[in-house]
Amino acid sequence: MLIRHIARNAAMAQSMRARIQREGVTCQGHPLWSPKENSTLHSLYPSHRGNRIHLRRALPRRTYAAIKTRARIIGVAKKHPRWTSNEVRTLRALYTRARKSDVTASLPRRTWSQIKSKAGRLKLRRPQPLKILGRPALDAIRLRARSVGLTMFDLDCLARTGHYFRQNYSNDRDQTNGAILRAAKLLGGQIVVRWK
Repeated sequence: MLIRHIARNAAMAQSMRARIQREGVTCQGHPLWSPKENSTLHSLYPSHRGNRIHLRRALPRRTYAAIKTRARIIGVAKKHPRWTSNEVRTLRALYTRARKSDVTASLPRRTWSQIKSKAGRLKLRRPQPLKILGRPALDAIRLRARSVGLTMFDLDCLARTGHYFRQNYSNDRDQTNGAILRAAKLLGGQIVVRWK
């Protein structure tokens, strides 16, 4: 980028800031925060942080999201530190396998709700308790996958069975022998027929 382009962009930004101050609204048409609104926010936010209705009544021109953002900007709300790469690595390693207490002990700067939120953004899932379906082949495969550390999502992906093992089928006609054979082979097992 040339220096003249940088200078032109800086001059445009300066004129835009001057126009915003002169007109009292942002480029999107939102009014600027007045000193009165800031003082109202200073006095109300710590005690009424979770009470959306009270805050919205006190600041009628503002949405709740705008109030939360402004509280963070002016230093009324607690700022949460950014996730470090070591914290993300720890979260990836422990979230799907360890107990809740172990995960929170490994990440002392984070609350459980922050940990769950970050895990959701990273598409990490904690394993749900397995439901025994009463179908021996399907139950055996699901238990074996859990014992080797695979979630049902992982099993479906590796065996290429769609959503088969993640869903809890209730009747025998939903049972697909091809999916059971692929999963058994993947987990190092085999299907044996016993004649009575």
